[in-house]
Amino acid sequence: MLHDIDLGVFHFLRGYFGRWPGLDSFVEMLTDNELLKAGPVLIAIWTLWFVRDSKTDDRRARIVSLLAAGCGAAAFSVVLTRLLPVRLRPIFEPTLSINFPVTEAAGAWSRVSSLPSDHAALFVALACGLIFVSRKWGWLVLLHAALFVCLPRAYLGLHYFWDLVTGAFIGLVFAWLCNSEFIRTRVSKPLVRLELSHSPAFYGAMFVLTLQIADLFHGSRQLLEVLSHAGVSVVRSVGIFLSLPIT
Repeated sequence: MLHDIDLGVFHFLRGYFGRWPGLDSFVEMLTDNELLKAGPVLIAIWTLWFVRDSKTDDRRARIVSLLAAGCGAAAFSVVLTRLLPVRLRPIFEPTLSINFPVTEAAGAWSRVSSLPSDHAALFVALACGLIFVSRKWGWLVLLHAALFVCLPRAYLGLHYFWDLVTGAFIGLVFAWLCNSEFIRTRVSKPLVRLELSHSPAFYGAMFVLTLQIADLFHGSRQLLEVLSHAGVSVVRSVGIFLSLPIT
């Protein structure tokens, strides 16, 4: 049944593809444009961070929580794509027999499972986290995530409908967990107090973190991939050394 829904949504969106070439080009550009995807949510986060009133400390704790939720949701969804059975993206599904435009990242996408969507997990976690800070900003960012992040990925065949729903659910869960009283009291508020005692280091770390969110953790993923390959090489070398006969 779920697969039938996936195919129904897929063919519905596919019916509009090619009618307006300008729209198709714009949607294709959205999938690779980190500025348009992450810019609005980061503007909202930094704007709310520097609002000063009687709720500043609590607001900043919730912002730290939503950043943790975004990072956690993205990491968890990426791990699931490695652990769950591989599900081909619609763009690479031979049974659909449909030619989609292929962007520069298509080579990497062909090797990564479609389920769940890490984009949906990240941006829904950030948007739902923002709802705990400001309902107006949060709902606007959630609408942006739906229209400018999730919908283009379904339209171009990068994800099925349930890939996006699953990713969004992961983001929602992480946003709720990280905004619990326990996390905010034991983790987020102590981190916010570092802004007073170690302001330069705190804002340096915040800048790097939001930069990685804007880059969708591309730099972090590259670094982890290199380190993982290096670790495997070291383990293999140690294994070969230990297996050598003693003379």
